[in-house]
Amino acid sequence: MIRTYPVLQELNPDRAQATSTDSLASLIWLTLGAFAIGTEGFMIAGLLPALARDLNIGLPAAGHLVTAFSLAYAIGAPVMAVLTTGLERHRLLVVAMGGFALGNLLAALAPGYAGLLAARLLLALSAASFMPAASGYAAALGGPERRGRALSTITTGLTLAIIAGVPLGVLVGQGFGWRATFFGVAGLAVFSLLGILIRLPRQRPGVTAGLAERLALAKRRDILGVLVTSVLTVAGTFTVYTYLSVFIAGIGGLGPQALAPVLLGFGLASAVGTQLSGSAADRWGARSVVIVDGGACPAGLSCLLAQRGP
Repeated sequence: MIRTYPVLQELNPDRAQATSTDSLASLIWLTLGAFAIGTEGFMIAGLLPALARDLNIGLPAAGHLVTAFSLAYAIGAPVMAVLTTGLERHRLLVVAMGGFALGNLLAALAPGYAGLLAARLLLALSAASFMPAASGYAAALGGPERRGRALSTITTGLTLAIIAGVPLGVLVGQGFGWRATFFGVAGLAVFSLLGILIRLPRQRPGVTAGLAERLALAKRRDILGVLVTSVLTVAGTFTVYTYLSVFIAGIGGLGPQALAPVLLGFGLASAVGTQLSGSAADRWGARSVVIVDGGACPAGLSCLLAQRGP
């Protein structure tokens, strides 16, 4: 770990700035981990038909792979945060990314549906452990002055995954089979793991709220309202996203080769929408943005429902 001293920073501020910049640059390995997690989490939407055919299961059963992952992540995130409270963040990141790499290898080698389902549960718990730890690590490394920049470095990995990782994963799956996509994500996870082991310094364990404190927050009407709104919005959006490949084939009359461009458009729209919503919230307030977005989502879904097959 590189130590900095106030006296040296005062005498040589350029060097202090360089040290801080170097520290933030090391977060690229956490960004890569977030990219791998985002790619694996979203790309399966484009692989459902191939998975169903190869595993000899129906599309609803294939969709349960997404449901299981989502439930395990949602429940596992607060539970894993409490269980790993005393674990040093660097070690937690290593264990979580190691588990994520292993989960992808198990998914790629899964002999059947049960094995793939178990692998996805491991992937969900690993991702649920990694992402909060990575955000906490980045915030601590960046310090009060660069906390926002450090956190945005981590979220950039998820944004890039939606824009580029998912379409690329679908193309790999179409060209080499769905198992190749899990092998590819496993490779990304291994690279992230090596970078974390070699380049990231250790940190003290962070202060984590207990499970009872987390549940107590949900009893507040304002927090509960935000949670319900978020759950309903995300559930509606990703229910459509999960079966998007089936939709464009059955309703849109498009072949599998059209799926990657459609997913690319979804990712680009998500990135643009995130930026515009943030700017709009600063200008007109978060409440106004939520109301507008809350009306736009049902309108978009209604347009999809109005479509007819070829």
